[in-house]
Amino acid sequence: MQKLVIIIAMALVGYQAQAQKTSKIFPGGGDFELGMRTSVSFFNDAGYIGQGYGGQFRLRLLKRLNTEWYADILATDVGGVATRKDMHVGWSVMFYMFNTERVKGKFTPYIIAGHCFDSGRLFENRNHSNTGTVNSSAVQMGLGTSYNISDNFDLTLTCQYMNHLGGHMHGELYKDEEGFDRLLIEKSSKTDFDGHLLVNLSLNVKLFDLWN
Repeated sequence: MQKLVIIIAMALVGYQAQAQKTSKIFPGGGDFELGMRTSVSFFNDAGYIGQGYGGQFRLRLLKRLNTEWYADILATDVGGVATRKDMHVGWSVMFYMFNTERVKGKFTPYIIAGHCFDSGRLFENRNHSNTGTVNSSAVQMGLGTSYNISDNFDLTLTCQYMNHLGGHMHGELYKDEEGFDRLLIEKSSKTDFDGHLLVNLSLNVKLFDLWN
């Protein structure tokens, strides 16, 4: 038992020493946050709106620089004929322009930019054999702000334009010879500037400070 106590004490001393070194390299950072998010995607293929949910964590590096690591999934109803599901896994950098402190009742605006990997699946509701998939990556940039409900709890709204790189997949609706609505899936490997507006609303809680 005494050996275990000694080992734990030594580990804590080592962690504290490392934390002090890290705080000198990354002053003002160390906050670790965990959150849940809801997402809405506008200006998608044929103008349909996608909705979804996900989770994220944040690790603050500097007083004005935060990072966000997230995963979410969105579903889009394509005219009641087809469904598209997209999964995003990525990261973002948040730069605080004005306020940097987490103070209850205050807003903390920021500029955000990042990158993600995207996996998409588009299928016809009545005929799942008519399915297309695409894997790509995307870059996004926009603005956001957090409202600090308390010193450790915030509500965040972010608006970003997401531009997909690499392969693209589009769905076109048409009527077959019998008058039924069907789905035509088109793919392209050409890189263009077509994208969509992604709006995220999240609740985040600060769990601890890693090195202060």
